[in-house]
Amino acid sequence: MTTNNIIELAASYLELEDINEYLLNPEGEHTTNTLKIYSALVKCVSYVYSQIATDLLPLVYSEQIVCTDKQFNISNLTKRVIDIISITNENAKINFKVYPTYVECMLNDLSTTNITVKYCYLPDFPTNATDDLLDFCGKMTPRTFAYGVATEYCMITGAYDEANIWDKRFKDCVLAIYHKKREVKIPPRRWL
Repeated sequence: MTTNNIIELAASYLELEDINEYLLNPEGEHTTNTLKIYSALVKCVSYVYSQIATDLLPLVYSEQIVCTDKQFNISNLTKRVIDIISITNENAKINFKVYPTYVECMLNDLSTTNITVKYCYLPDFPTNATDDLLDFCGKMTPRTFAYGVATEYCMITGAYDEANIWDKRFKDCVLAIYHKKREVKIPPRRWL
């Protein structure tokens, strides 16, 4: 599943034939409007990708780092942190407090300690439209992703009624992922 695969699906749902022609021959001559629409769709893919990773299917990662003087810098973690879930030391849970640039651990001593940090992270968006996107452990299908992109594209172009239709389809697909597992609350669309 690549950015272009998602854009191709969303463009077919939205009946944007120029975009499908662009995807078949990106080196050919295209109107400025087609290039603007493609650029907007890429931004929509990026937004939906971030929304899925932060709100719907958070990605969790654990890593060991060194805690010095009861604290460590968030920038020392290998991935972009959204939320810290837990911190442990030899399977003992450690209380902590998060600040904008560092995390303070409630340890008994000031010595250097190896700790394990479990956190939700935001994946990097691929730099090339043909690079693979994460499929969120097989839970996110290209169709569901394209529904979200269609929703966002309709919102930015002012087609609010059509956006509501695509949004309902997107939410229905996301709820199907969680069927009988847990209740999912999708945040309402915010006006910018």
